[in-house]
Amino acid sequence: MDAWNEKLTERSSLIGFLSGNQKALIDNRYKLYQNSETLELYDLLSDPYEEQDISSKHPETLNEMKGILEGFVSSCQKSTEGDDY
Repeated sequence: MDAWNEKLTERSSLIGFLSGNQKALIDNRYKLYQNSETLELYDLLSDPYEEQDISSKHPETLNEMKGILEGFVSSCQKSTEGDDY
């Protein structure tokens, strides 16, 4: 949402986050969250406070986003090591 104009906008690409053992990937509807113990999927449109893990109800979305997240983490590791320059 555009906080200044209160207009709903869509992201043109997914957003990845990596901090220690915590990882996340967010698109226009879903958020995938992973740490060393858990892998959770949330529907941000119907559950903006991330209270209901829906990973068991949407395994195809979970697996698709997990693959993208793994690619993001790999890219971050390559950047840290200087391998992608």
